[in-house]
Amino acid sequence: MPRNRLDRPKFVQLHPDDDGFKLDPVFYGDPKDFVPKLNVYGEAFGWGLRPHDSYEDVDISRIMGRVQYSQMIYDRWEPGPPENQFVNALAKKKSEALFKVDIEGLCHCDYILNIVMPEIPSEYKPWSFIEKHEGRGALGPNLISRRCKVSGGINLDTFQDKVLQPLMGWDRNSHAFVFTDLSDGASFGPRGCSTIDMMYRNGVCYEFLPADDYVLAHLARKKGDVFEYFYDFGDHWYHRIEVEEIIPRDQSDGAVVVLGGNAMCPPENARGNRIWASKMYEYYHGSSREKAAALQMMDDAPNYQAKYPYGPPNGVYDLLHFSIEECQDDIAKALSSHASVRTGGKGYVHQFNPTEGPPTLPLKRGQTLSKTFNADSDPMAPSYMQETISNRRDRTQVAICATCGTPHELKACSRCRKVWYCGPEHQK
Repeated sequence: MPRNRLDRPKFVQLHPDDDGFKLDPVFYGDPKDFVPKLNVYGEAFGWGLRPHDSYEDVDISRIMGRVQYSQMIYDRWEPGPPENQFVNALAKKKSEALFKVDIEGLCHCDYILNIVMPEIPSEYKPWSFIEKHEGRGALGPNLISRRCKVSGGINLDTFQDKVLQPLMGWDRNSHAFVFTDLSDGASFGPRGCSTIDMMYRNGVCYEFLPADDYVLAHLARKKGDVFEYFYDFGDHWYHRIEVEEIIPRDQSDGAVVVLGGNAMCPPENARGNRIWASKMYEYYHGSSREKAAALQMMDDAPNYQAKYPYGPPNGVYDLLHFSIEECQDDIAKALSSHASVRTGGKGYVHQFNPTEGPPTLPLKRGQTLSKTFNADSDPMAPSYMQETISNRRDRTQVAICATCGTPHELKACSRCRKVWYCGPEHQK
């Protein structure tokens, strides 16, 4: 007897062995008639499949139950799981709509962006307070913010990799991400991503449009537009990005410039905005055990290890620290580097059982495997961080000037054959 079976799906195909167990009723409809579900603020997330204000509101237990039930059924079965069939149809419709939008003028305008991390309040709150106060703004003013100038024509994948990651202070190519168009919940993410958190993709958006096919102007086209940057499908770090100003074309140069900011980035693997907010309280006001645990969380985080490989000065982190100069320097290093190889994202490999590490696709021409042990570079360590590194010039599609970050008037350096530049001075 079929379990939880509704009427026959109008669009998706079910595998003969799938009786629809735990399948969300939304997937029984027709994507052509689908209207994104909005939250109380008129915004949609994850293709608008369910109304919620943050990814913490998603019924992960139901989704994972569905995955456990159906993943073997749909292994190598075309056209794939019904959820993905449905979302792929929404993605195709979105792609066709964006293709018709004229963004040529906006691509040559500079955008002033303000980025904040919601639910990390400027006044530290204990978890007992945080868990009782839900809803936007319930915890008070946001603590962590960044302001920057960037071209509207910058590729979304490059924007995430070489601007947002160093701007915020995250560790590049460690986790997956999506940009979300809040008007309809359309998602844009990394093509071929191999990071470990991709296993939680169904709890975020199932499928996403490849970010390297679109530019910033596709997501925001006027002053006041807001979109979301969601980072790490396992920990759930979310950021709201607002367009403060669009600078006219004749006054724009396309360069990436840090304009301001406040407070340090949270540590990687710290389980999301609200959890980190409570850990900040414990770091400064908790018991000795809580303080030690919060300190250990920061010491173990890849982004903190990269910044302070031997620990912070005097053994103390200043969580309110932010420097425009340091941030601009971090971005400059990213701009002059090669684009992250999404198919070879960072992941731990156990030396004594390499099969437990991240999947590694065959290396392409110009790619190498980077292995990072600990701060002492101990080759006998039980595990190491592995990442695929490209030594070739970035693809034209994602290219920006290695000095200033503009995506315009680029030329490939004929001497080193590794970078792009926008003029003679930046070539030097």
